[in-house]
Amino acid sequence: MMKATIFKSSKTIILTLSLLICIGLLSGCGKKADDSQATSAAGAGTETTEQKETADRKETDQRAEAVTETGTDATGETKEKSDQTRKPAGTTEGAQTAESQETSDVQTESKAGDSGAGKAGLPGDFPMSFTFSSGAGGWRTWLTLYADGTFEGQYSDSEMGDIGDGYPNGSYYIADFTGKFVNIQKVDEFSYSMELDEVTLGREPGTEWIEDEIRYVAAEAYGLDGGKEFVFYTPETPVAGLSEMFLGWWPGRFMEPAAETLSCYGIYNKAEETGFFTD
Repeated sequence: MMKATIFKSSKTIILTLSLLICIGLLSGCGKKADDSQATSAAGAGTETTEQKETADRKETDQRAEAVTETGTDATGETKEKSDQTRKPAGTTEGAQTAESQETSDVQTESKAGDSGAGKAGLPGDFPMSFTFSSGAGGWRTWLTLYADGTFEGQYSDSEMGDIGDGYPNGSYYIADFTGKFVNIQKVDEFSYSMELDEVTLGREPGTEWIEDEIRYVAAEAYGLDGGKEFVFYTPETPVAGLSEMFLGWWPGRFMEPAAETLSCYGIYNKAEETGFFTD
């Protein structure tokens, strides 16, 4: 009976131990499963965080690249506009400059026409010196002519016997003058027509003053006064057919044998029939 009781108790203890062992094993497996699930969950969470950080960095890089490209485009556009501003061709400033230059050229041509340099300029080497004189007496008018038709000169005549109080050494008639010829046109191979535009005198005619006991009297520009139309002759101009009054002032009128051409330049005052000649 006692053996049976002991055997039964042993069996109970064995069963109890077996049960405890099974329970322990089951608990260990469950803990491992929980740990595995926790580890898996933690890994998944870590992976998710890393993916998010990677995505954020990628988005940040893309934004930076976009900003850089935008800045480059803006800079390029600004530079292009700046280059276009500096370019003279095709710009408003370039057009205005060209227009200003064209206007200046037109004004220059207009001024040349107005000044009387003429549609046909005078031939020869300038300046030229001309003299109007009879060859007798103490009077003469000389003038220096320039290629553009302008001139300057002086008329003078001395009268040593014309004396009075304060001027025992005589009288002297004088006229300093300047002027210009305009509308210079070539008539033929030997002559050019021109008009007297103006003559400016240094003093009002009739003005008197005394210097060194000589009385000076301001006069007209003798030989030019009273005339409007003039003719400019070249040295090759044939004498035949020229005005006899004009040739009466010509220095070559006493040449022997008689000259067939003027052999000098001449200026003929058609209204007064006076003549100026080069030496």
